[in-house]
Parts: sequence; C-alpha cells; structure tokens
Amino acid sequence: ISIFLFFASLTLHQIVVLEVIRNITVRISEVSFLILIIIFIIDTLKKKISIYQSKLDYILLLFIFLSFIHIIFFPNKSTLIGLIIFIYSYLIYVIFKNYFQNFGLKFIENTLIVCAVFAGFTSILGWVLIQLGINTNLVLTYDYPISIGEQGRSRGLFETPNSLFIFLVWPALLALQRLKDNYSIFNLTIFLIIFFGCFFTISKSNVILISLIIMFLSNYLNNKGLKKIFHLSSIFLIINYFFLSHFLILDKN
Repeated sequence: ISIFLFFASLTLHQIVVLEVIRNITVRISEVSFLILIIIFIIDTLKKKISIYQSKLDYILLLFIFLSFIHIIFFPNKSTLIGLIIFIYSYLIYVIFKNYFQNFGLKFIENTLIVCAVFAGFTSILGWVLIQLGINTNLVLTYDYPISIGEQGRSRGLFETPNSLFIFLVWPALLALQRLKDNYSIFNLTIFLIIFFGCFFTISKSNVILISLIIMFLSNYLNNKGLKKIFHLSSIFLIINYFFLSHFLILDKN
C-alpha cells in the first residue's frame, strides 16, 4: 500500500500540503515518502521483509559521508540541499531494492503502470482542453518551437512537462512489452494512454521513445527490406534528437 501511495503521490506532485516559509513547501509526495519510510521500518522490525546488503550500498553511503564533510567545510544552502538530495535518493534506493528482492518486480510494475495510466490521462485531458480553448494547470503554455495544434505542453499534475515525461517513459516501455507478450484491446489501450501522455508533453525525448518503439517493432518483421527501413528510420530519429538537443530554434523576429 505504501508503495502504491508513493507512486500515486508523484502523479499529484503539484499539490502542496504545507508552506513552511516562502518558496519552501511540503508536497504530498514528501508526506507519502515519510509514510513509506515508516512502514518499511515497521516491516523490517517485524521481520516481514529480509534486508539484503551489497557492496554498492556501502559505496553509495560513502557519497553521503563525503557530503557531510563537504557541508562542514562549506556550510551554505547549496551544500545542505545537496546532502538532503543524496539522503533522499539513497533511502529510495534501499527501500525499493529490498522490496524488489522480497516481493519481486511484478507488483511494483503493476502499481507503476496504474499510476502512469492516471498521469497519462491527465496529460491527454490537458492537451484536449487547450485545443478547445480551455486553459488549465494541466498544461504549460508559452512560446515553444514545436506545437501540436494550440500552443501548450502537457504536464498533468507534475511541476514540468519533462518531469511528467520522465515518470511515464519507463511504464510506456513496460506496457509495450506486455502488449507484445499478450496482445489485447485492454493492453493496447493502456499502452496508448501512456504513450500519448508522453507525446503531449512535447518533450524532445519523445524522439528517442518513438525510435525505441520502432526498433522494438522491427524485431517482429519477417520482411528484411521493411526491417531495414524501420532500422534506418530509428537511426534517423536519433540523429534528429541530437540535432534538436544541441541547436536552439528561434523565430527571426
């Protein structure tokens, strides 16, 4: 339940629970993360889960130790935030690594896909509404070199379109794999919702996602000529991605 709450809270990242001081807020994802830690500790103490350790755990701990030393010699807001990020990331790594090893990936994959469907739906809804002239917080509107219809990049309930894309891209690939393993209207619908959720963020990284999907589909083609066309198309998209990532397109006016 705590894992589901954590993933679900990421899709509601814009919701602020408490404003501590100006520009410093506690969001719903931070609250759910605290719940996740508490339940993980309780499960550990009650021996409901086994704790697995590896050399990587200690190597990553070294970064936190170095951050502590860094903050002693250079005490400022920047080093403090860096330390908090290291601790936060390490705790996420430890918790999910142990849940993976105790319960396997299946449950967490299902949870992630369910949350991704919701996030994808908010992305699609935001784009549809902006096409109808209805501006909502689901879409970020500003002058952008690329647009589909009315100007606007879907962000759902995330802070930015790119953060929504990052959240959706792994579930999109998981959904594609499930569609391949078990083709059905249900699995196809799940994949399309997540894919178009990604697509309407208008993120340049969509080019890489589409190229991966084309490459994936090419593995199931028997026609060698058609397979070569798919491969070349995928390579062409990747080259275009690097072009779009390193050159800024501006209006001459």
